[in-house]
Amino acid sequence: MDKDKNNNSSKGRTEEENTRTTGAAMGGAIFGASIGGPAGAIVGGILGAIFGEVANDSKKDGGNKNG
Repeated sequence: MDKDKNNNSSKGRTEEENTRTTGAAMGGAIFGASIGGPAGAIVGGILGAIFGEVANDSKKDGGNKNG
């Protein structure tokens, strides 16, 4: 089984992108649960996943634009 040099999954995403999105969703869920209980965990997880995707997009677009 050949692995792509960028370690792409079957959907064309790298392992780094998957890890970033998963970590952001988990962090958002934990933060949301600590503030709003079970409902906060759901909302926080969804928002975390969205923020993770935004971070992935900014990395692809050369998102080192500070200022």
